[in-house]
Amino acid sequence: MADYWLENVDSALETLAAFAFAQSEQEAKWIADLKQPLRKRKEKLPTDPALLSPLMLKRELEQIGDYHPFAPLSLWEDKTADELSAEWNRQIEQHREDSENAEKAKRNATFYADLRKQKTLDAWSLEGNGLDAKVSPAGSFAIAGEGSQAITGIYPAGVYSNLLSDKHSATLVSPNHIAKGKWSAMRAIGLNGAVRMSVRQYPLEQGLHPYENTETGMMQWLPLIKYPFWNDEQVHFQISTAADKPVKNTEGRSWFGVTEVIGGDLIIKELGAPLYSVLENTP
Repeated sequence: MADYWLENVDSALETLAAFAFAQSEQEAKWIADLKQPLRKRKEKLPTDPALLSPLMLKRELEQIGDYHPFAPLSLWEDKTADELSAEWNRQIEQHREDSENAEKAKRNATFYADLRKQKTLDAWSLEGNGLDAKVSPAGSFAIAGEGSQAITGIYPAGVYSNLLSDKHSATLVSPNHIAKGKWSAMRAIGLNGAVRMSVRQYPLEQGLHPYENTETGMMQWLPLIKYPFWNDEQVHFQISTAADKPVKNTEGRSWFGVTEVIGGDLIIKELGAPLYSVLENTP
């Protein structure tokens, strides 16, 4: 594995250096359309990886902003050395403040589940051949099922359905709780994974019972917008591969990873993985 990284690191850096971070007119249309609920989208996305991969990265950058590890390359490229230094220090301070606020939100939440901890996962229900009853440790990776790459991703600690194959089935379900609060979200990653908050075990997808999709290569908070509406009702959280949705299920490659779920009053800002946090322990 070490030989693989050593052989490919130079080409990866060259590709990144040559990457055009500015959105083309068509990419801007696609990204705007992706902000719509799945049922309202009109644009057909490209299937060619040479077009789709850059598009998804640019969408990711727009969602996460300054806290994306590539932000210095995409958002700060025109700044002078002094401006870069000031921006770097400002980001460190702001990110630490936002991290403290996130911890406060978790402490005060009505419901908070940290799926990086085995004790938490033990209380959830798991189904499908894509899930392990043990939390995957940081550094876990997914094996590529096709193409020239050996792996398709390296992940933080959490629960993942794709470590052996993105064709495996999986459903992960939380314990029930009584909803109370203004905001709820699941921190997830994946492709065509189905995220939902279920009320009174209701299985259908409509109106007050929407699904969110995992369509990101980077962990992000996916808001479950109907949580305030269902305050004082019994709810649970669920994430499934596309073929395992109770309704409107689809075949094909699908996977998810999840680290945290929350319901409460305080909104957590997307913290991403800013470059300073990636480099802070580098000698």
